[in-house]
Amino acid sequence: NSAIQHKFDNLSIGGRNLIKNSSPSSIDGWNLSNATNWSRALVDCSQSPSGKAIRVTSNSTNSSITGGVYTSINPDLLDDGEEYTMSLYMRASKSMNIQLKNELTLANSTHAISTEWKLYTFTGIIDKARPLHSCVVYFNGSVETGDWYEFHSVKFEKGNKATAWSPAPEDYSTTTQMNSAIQQ
Repeated sequence: NSAIQHKFDNLSIGGRNLIKNSSPSSIDGWNLSNATNWSRALVDCSQSPSGKAIRVTSNSTNSSITGGVYTSINPDLLDDGEEYTMSLYMRASKSMNIQLKNELTLANSTHAISTEWKLYTFTGIIDKARPLHSCVVYFNGSVETGDWYEFHSVKFEKGNKATAWSPAPEDYSTTTQMNSAIQQ
């Protein structure tokens, strides 16, 4: 089938995670887009490799709002004009829309998420001329005070296919930890 052959010919798989603290083990590096409207916290999560997830909570009620958290990516690690894929596990306090975006691409994607953990992905082409260098996880639409979403196992990698989560090399604090991970 030519459609299958086309998909196979255009498959690109990366592997190296470009996001630090992506499991996460703290809220370090995960910044609020607006500290008045949002709060963030590290919460227990048995589904996450670190046993933790980041929870982003709305501090106000609004019928059409965007905002949440973002984390910066070193643009020197990216190849201009190439496809990169963001993937993460998410759930929410109720059904709601969440926007995934990399600010080095012109595209974004909105996902209807539920109260169950599920993997979500987004692929875009890098334009290093763009001024912002962040991966974004935002509420998109109507929210009430106390609504929240949680996420863990974030990965941003070269290619158009999400691969299994792995930490960024920078997340290993010792050579022993890095060597142990390589041998596994």
